Amino acid sequence: MLPPHPKTIEMIDDGKEVAAEDHVDILNRLGTLHYDEKNFELELQYNKAAFDKNTNDINTRYALFKTYHRHQKAEEARNILEEASKYPIDGTATQLKRLIQKAAEDKERPLYILYGMATLCASESGTLNSMLKDTDTAIEEARMARSYRTLAPFLLHKGVTIRYFCVNEPDSHGSAFEIWKECKLEIEKNIHEADDKTFYLEQVNRQLSLYYFEQLETGEMRTEEHIAELEQITQSHTGLSPAKMYLAAYFRSHNRPDKARDLLKPHMSLAFDLLSDEATADDAEAYSILHDILITYGEIVFE
Repeated sequence: MLPPHPKTIEMIDDGKEVAAEDHVDILNRLGTLHYDEKNFELELQYNKAAFDKNTNDINTRYALFKTYHRHQKAEEARNILEEASKYPIDGTATQLKRLIQKAAEDKERPLYILYGMATLCASESGTLNSMLKDTDTAIEEARMARSYRTLAPFLLHKGVTIRYFCVNEPDSHGSAFEIWKECKLEIEKNIHEADDKTFYLEQVNRQLSLYYFEQLETGEMRTEEHIAELEQITQSHTGLSPAKMYLAAYFRSHNRPDKARDLLKPHMSLAFDLLSDEATADDAEAYSILHDILITYGEIVFE
């Protein structure tokens, strides 16, 4: 028998019979309360009890998946996704689509959750294919609803899944690149809330920066074009962005240390300034900058 929680009485009208759907909701909410209290054992017990009462309830399935995923129970989390991929909800998708949508709408690290889903689904090609098909359906639904706040993580997620998990995809690199370019355009055009826009642009630029750097390293003919793309991305970030680090790496490995030094020295100066003042709140940021630069480029910034 599940132990009572002090707040249970607040969720139930005293003396009234609890409907089945309300019972499931109460169990889910009690699971959340135990998560807030960092009691994983009881969080899992309540979420599993809710799921056992209604395996078709998407909120219940998602809550149980998050609990397993959060606590690194990979096999159990994978089973939740595989089971969802076998339950059709309409003519074009499975219950996995709703889990993907719940993850994209989640305010608690949505991209991390989506990446975890892709990682878990990648071990079984059928489940991964279902995820990609359901992601396509979710993308189209988000477009039709003009829900750009969820369209951005869907596109990012699809690109990452194709690029890093579809090992048999002959052109996964280029396909992912096109998806990320589309994602960037959607973010720039249609996401107007400043924090969301900044966050998603940083995420998609991280992927695009790696793509351009990898293209530079292949030695193909469009070298100057890819350098220009990386430079354009660096101009949209005030901090030590991945694009800037990739550019510095390219310049260093191609006998242009002066160019790499010019990119990195302003950030070294900023770090030393932060450490030199009396405030300590930003010291962690300064040490992070120094670590990122010195661990890889120490020999050129001090020349």
